[in-house]
Amino acid sequence: MKIRCANCFAEYEEELGLCPECGYAEGDPTKEPYVLARGMVLNGRYRVGAVIGIGGFGITYKAWDEKLDVVVAIKEYYPSGLVNRVPGTKEVKLYAVNRKNIFDHGLTRFLDEARNMAKFNSHKNIVNVYEYFEENGTAYIAMEFLDGSPLDIYLDNNSITLEESLKIIFDVGSALKEIHSKGIIHRDVSPDNIFMCKNNVVKLLDFGAARFSADEDKQLTIILKPGFAPAEQYEKVNKQGPWTDVYALGATLYLMLTGQKPEESTNRKMNDTLPSPREVNPDIPEYISNSVMKAMAVEVHMRFQSIDEFEDGLRQKKKVIDLKVEKKRRKRRRNLGVIAAVAVVVAGAVYFFTNWNEQREEETLPQADIVIWYPTTSDETLDEARYEAYTLIIDEFTESFPDVTVDIETFAVDDYEQALTDAMANDTMPNLFVSTNLSDSILEAAVDVSSVAKTEEAGACYFLESYSTYFPDKKQIPVGFTVQAVYVNTTIVDAPDSKIITADQILALGDEEAGEGVENYSILSSAEASYKVLLGETAVSQISASEEDFYGGGALCLLADTSVFREVQANLPARYEMLAIDADTVQGEFTTLWSMSSAGKNEDKAAKRLLQYFLCEHAQDYLHIQKTSNELPINKNTLATLEDVYGDYDGFFENISRVTF
Repeated sequence: MKIRCANCFAEYEEELGLCPECGYAEGDPTKEPYVLARGMVLNGRYRVGAVIGIGGFGITYKAWDEKLDVVVAIKEYYPSGLVNRVPGTKEVKLYAVNRKNIFDHGLTRFLDEARNMAKFNSHKNIVNVYEYFEENGTAYIAMEFLDGSPLDIYLDNNSITLEESLKIIFDVGSALKEIHSKGIIHRDVSPDNIFMCKNNVVKLLDFGAARFSADEDKQLTIILKPGFAPAEQYEKVNKQGPWTDVYALGATLYLMLTGQKPEESTNRKMNDTLPSPREVNPDIPEYISNSVMKAMAVEVHMRFQSIDEFEDGLRQKKKVIDLKVEKKRRKRRRNLGVIAAVAVVVAGAVYFFTNWNEQREEETLPQADIVIWYPTTSDETLDEARYEAYTLIIDEFTESFPDVTVDIETFAVDDYEQALTDAMANDTMPNLFVSTNLSDSILEAAVDVSSVAKTEEAGACYFLESYSTYFPDKKQIPVGFTVQAVYVNTTIVDAPDSKIITADQILALGDEEAGEGVENYSILSSAEASYKVLLGETAVSQISASEEDFYGGGALCLLADTSVFREVQANLPARYEMLAIDADTVQGEFTTLWSMSSAGKNEDKAAKRLLQYFLCEHAQDYLHIQKTSNELPINKNTLATLEDVYGDYDGFFENISRVTF
């Protein structure tokens, strides 16, 4: 008697005892206890089988459609870290009720993905969606089952010719042209979202990041694949459109032609050293190589604006010159335009020259060699990230000011002050140095940097309008800060609905039924004295627990500051809430403070300009977001971006005007 395998749905003779196709025997447990068990039925028709994929936001199952008697794929919204399910049950449960808004936001996006995909069921290169529905406290998408492998895995196991590569690109391009015609951009084209079916059909997958291009001027969620995402996709407010997908498709072809993943677009924006496909493999035709590089142009205006333009280049319907040559030609045309404009206004040459010279003095720097010092910590990961951030900042700075060279030197934190003391004695002080928590004797060698606090960059930062109040000696400039926060263990007690919490609410948490082993008012403090003003002497005297108690579930709250955010996140994933404190004044602390020594006119000018650059939005993004420091950015726009990128900070800075140092 033939039976159908509950795992892969192939038919086989029952007496064999296990499926000859997949090796499954009746009763074999699932590898992951939290996935749906084989045989469970969804929406009254889809019988769940094998798990075929698990990602950060969902689980994909092979399933049998009992109405149509065909194999389908079922994608379940299951954001890891937010939800769980009891083994053997269907219902998806939130770890904590206060995370529901995050779950609901993701659920909306998941259903948007289904709607977007369903619009294109008639296109052969886009996966078909049969239906989508909500059930078991979550949502599901039923779609066609694809037999094959994603392009990234296919490339690992198969050699591929130029002709085959172009066919794949044209098939994906056909899908993209269809969705672009409806005003949608995919925003996640990459080899893992291109599926190679065994019947030689190519399918474009995953519309979870797709957005209507009509929203291009609005804030867009930062969703990207490193190496395949253009620079504009790293910014929340920027124009994105078909050209965004053109870059990703070009990067995919680059990988297929060269075997190398392209360098990150943000790195290329600062220093573009990416070799062309023809430089990697001389057998690649020049017109193909030029078309790929134009599709991957970092500057949007240099890039193909549509898939049709890209395809015309790949088919030699349109001549595409080398991108470097095209840039030189455009620059030459701009220069000729400037010369012509000057000729027209020659009568005012003296006036314009005078103003231009003044502007040039502001925008250029003379030749200078400067050295910066800062201490390392015991955290190798954090030190590496900080070094990478400063390296990126300095590379970008010296690209703008090519006559300036900057050397970085680091010292173990225990040796740092002595190294500076020795440098003072030998008259070899670095031009810029981190001066956080240094003794007054070291700061005697520092010079006045208050002029930096009056620049445009400083004007775009919080707190520096009161610079002279915080730094009366005028010898330090901060590039980051921390502020008091309350962390609540949500597995023990519910956090208040508001992101802002009062002292009374903090203490009231201890009055709730917290469970066995948790003492009343078991609240921690890593800066006890600073909380006496907030909570009062009596309340502070009741704080008598360790951080281990908080992470282990023996304490309700941790009163600390934002510097421990990542530590809390690592120890209590999806089981905490970070809250801002509602008080007349909230204690903050400037973290990385930079000072400057005098070494001569040129070096002093370059050092001050670099200090200014540390405060700008781009540099602050490197320091505090891309390279994940334990500090908050002082730049207003970068802090707003941090709030958007990390949902834990949403609404956290409503009372930032009350922060004092």
